[in-house]
Amino acid sequence: MHETEVSMEKHDKGFRFGFLSVSICSLLTAAAQADDDVLTSIKTPAPIVIDGKPDPAWQSATPLAIVLDRTLYQPDNGYQGMTRTSVSIKSLYDDKYLYMLLQYADPTYSIDRFPWVKQADGSWKQMSAKDNTRHENTYYEDKLSIIWNINAAQFDKKGCALACHKSSAGKVKGIEDDSPGRKYTAPGETLDMWHWKS
Repeated sequence: MHETEVSMEKHDKGFRFGFLSVSICSLLTAAAQADDDVLTSIKTPAPIVIDGKPDPAWQSATPLAIVLDRTLYQPDNGYQGMTRTSVSIKSLYDDKYLYMLLQYADPTYSIDRFPWVKQADGSWKQMSAKDNTRHENTYYEDKLSIIWNINAAQFDKKGCALACHKSSAGKVKGIEDDSPGRKYTAPGETLDMWHWKS
């Protein structure tokens, strides 16, 4: 089980998030959420300590469960990874910060990023199993991102897919690119992406 706590400064008198204006992205993404999926933040009387151990105050927060079951692309290097998990999101706030706790089951728990392994002859070898897009999924740390909509017109309908541009015949907007998906928005539109890595 992964547990991740984050905080941000508070700018309002409280927080209530319609989930369609916030999107969770990783190699797995969520199908469209129902219009009534709302994450409500609860006021906490004392600041939350961010130390990797959930504070008892989290017990007062109501979780929002999101099922991640769509893969952005299929790696061609034999990487199996996760094909489905459920993320529980909770939120608290105090007079200064917004706090979020994300928890999800992960049978492939990965904390190594391009690890080096000592060989029998005493030499060191950096592990690698890149796929045809030159992405490393096998020897790479777990990661997750949350994207907050600032002013992207179609975000409520498309979520993070709005900003994900996949190559067609090896090109993105006429430029050669074999990435499984580049992130960018239309001119004048903005998203705020929080990126977490283990």
